[in-house]
Amino acid sequence: MCTAASDRAAEDTGGRAASNDAGGGGAGGAPRSSHGIAERMRSAYAVAWFLLVGVAFGFAPPARPDQMAWILRLLTGQWAGENPLVVAHFQLMGIWPLAMAALWRKEWKRPGHLPAWPFLLGAFALGCFTLLPYAALRRAPELGPPGVPAWVWGLLGLGFVGFAGWGLLAGDIAGWVTTARTDGFVWPMAWDFTAFAVLFAVESRGRLTAR
Repeated sequence: MCTAASDRAAEDTGGRAASNDAGGGGAGGAPRSSHGIAERMRSAYAVAWFLLVGVAFGFAPPARPDQMAWILRLLTGQWAGENPLVVAHFQLMGIWPLAMAALWRKEWKRPGHLPAWPFLLGAFALGCFTLLPYAALRRAPELGPPGVPAWVWGLLGLGFVGFAGWGLLAGDIAGWVTTARTDGFVWPMAWDFTAFAVLFAVESRGRLTAR
């Protein structure tokens, strides 16, 4: 009777081992799978950066003669005569880096890893043109909740919705489209905004949804 019980236990153990092997190596399968996904994401971010640079600058219209003076007026609140939607678009480009900084809170500075903070600082001037290279170069993204207080997300959301709503309600959408097509600054800013939206959506998975 003891021998029969031992045989059944051995068969059960062998069956579980075979099942684990068939499922991709048991506990070892998940890390290998996660590593493969991370490598594919790094490649995707690198391709996205090249596409962003190519479209934003390769097809950009000429810059306006007073571009730097115009940017300074937008920065200092001298918005008289400007399309509110263009102004709102410009202001939202300052909120996106803050949102990414909150999302990547645990990656600002990590021993043995590429720090995110220099790229996040650069994003206030260059947007996703600096963030996509970071996402492509980092080896191990920090998943899970970023550890940012809810009120921070609330302020960011309020600012985003406020500027977006004001721009859409008070601004001229057709005028913004014309400006984006003909202005050498607004054209790349439009593509940069799109890149920010996609990057935030992708990076949010596994962070903001984690419990």
